[in-house]
Amino acid sequence: MTGTPGWISPEQYRQGTAGPAGDMFAWGALVAYAATGRLPFGAGTPDVVAFRVMSEEPDLDGVAPSLRGILDKALAKEPGDRPAAAEMVQLCGALLSSQATQIVGVHALPTQAGDMVAQLWNVPAGDDPAWQVPPGRPARRRAGAVLVAAAVIGGLVGGVTALMPDTTAGGKRDASTSSSAPAGPGSQAVNTDEEGTAADRGTTVSDGAASAVSWAEARTAQGQAEHDVARSVLHDQSVLSGEMSDVRLAPGSVTFHEARREVYFSYSLDTDAHGTLIAETEIARAMCLALRDSVLNVHPDLPYRTYVTVREEAGRDPQVTWQEDFVADEGCRSAAEDGTAQPRGTEAEPEPDWEPDENGLGAAMVPSTDSDEIRVADRAAKKVIERSNEMRPTLGTGQVLGHDEIKVGFDPANSAMYVWSDYLMWNQGQVETWADMAAGEACRALVKQRQNAGSGWPYTRYAVAEIGGSGYLMIRWGTATTLADCPA
Repeated sequence: MTGTPGWISPEQYRQGTAGPAGDMFAWGALVAYAATGRLPFGAGTPDVVAFRVMSEEPDLDGVAPSLRGILDKALAKEPGDRPAAAEMVQLCGALLSSQATQIVGVHALPTQAGDMVAQLWNVPAGDDPAWQVPPGRPARRRAGAVLVAAAVIGGLVGGVTALMPDTTAGGKRDASTSSSAPAGPGSQAVNTDEEGTAADRGTTVSDGAASAVSWAEARTAQGQAEHDVARSVLHDQSVLSGEMSDVRLAPGSVTFHEARREVYFSYSLDTDAHGTLIAETEIARAMCLALRDSVLNVHPDLPYRTYVTVREEAGRDPQVTWQEDFVADEGCRSAAEDGTAQPRGTEAEPEPDWEPDENGLGAAMVPSTDSDEIRVADRAAKKVIERSNEMRPTLGTGQVLGHDEIKVGFDPANSAMYVWSDYLMWNQGQVETWADMAAGEACRALVKQRQNAGSGWPYTRYAVAEIGGSGYLMIRWGTATTLADCPA
């Protein structure tokens, strides 16, 4: 099924058929949105929006009566009840011809479209398009093993859920993908996607997440000890470059941010998405090992304790891809995790014969028509969103998240519920903190529904994923047996 939830016609949801009548439905939804500032079937998970499209009346409150009659016809549930395009042209023409026109002088400035609309209709300012029922109507496991190209997901679900740009995969990788303007050492980067002015963001603090801004502030090595560290890192990365036959790794520079106690390594890669994932895991491990040796063993008086890797790409913004405390990470396991151990020991052990995959995630993106699934998904999504916003200081974001960033769906074939996010501004540590919470809420939602519905409720598995433009990352998954088994 191809299309955006809320703009897909009822018959396309039911039978998968598309045609001119479906185009008329989408036109009606567009005009309704332009007239009210609200989505006619509200926002939310794809399942919930699909249910409203098929069973609820559109929210047209505030639409002028003369226009509302036209929109009622365009948004009719049955395709045969909608006007053809030629008939709609006549209806709209008749409406426009009944409106008063204004004669102006030959030298008058052209009237702006917004002014014309404001003269005829009381158009409200755009607001949060939350669904409002119209009155009187029915009310770490190793992440590297599960990256696939976005084309695979696109082939499964088309445009049902748009994938956000760029990739976010790897053991301890940073999920930020478009965090800054182009920058390098000695130049300033400006994060255009986060709140606050450029001046506010220009000064980094030692306990914030690394970014292109902090990388730009870092300096080259000073003194014998720092030069030794830089040579050690570059040597090991050069050796790694020669060992990776399918990946072209070009080491860049090693820089130091003393106030933040961070060592940065920049590089560029020439490979596909899967090769990038593998290469960046190895780059992080090599850097961790080099710093533990050169800093902790050889120059322990140096203040540094965190390494940060930054990928540079021609024509694109620099991306922080990994950030880790190499002092605490004995053996550099975070960059070489093989998936045999549960991260932080909080997840219920997944069944050995099931792991979430692209097929299950694709199935979860297809809107459900089952009322129980819709209710459970909506309730779980609201809970995850609520807790995500409560955790904003911990997650390092000022943005209020909603259904556009966090979604829930079901994979009936594997009895699994998926929770996924396409918000990509967290670093990997923050992503895992969020995933722990989301896994717990998903697990509890399934257990409680099974307690209420009994064996008739088929879903016992859950998975938490992050989606990027080049693929997806499965972060947490497990089996929902009892509430005691659920992550905290």
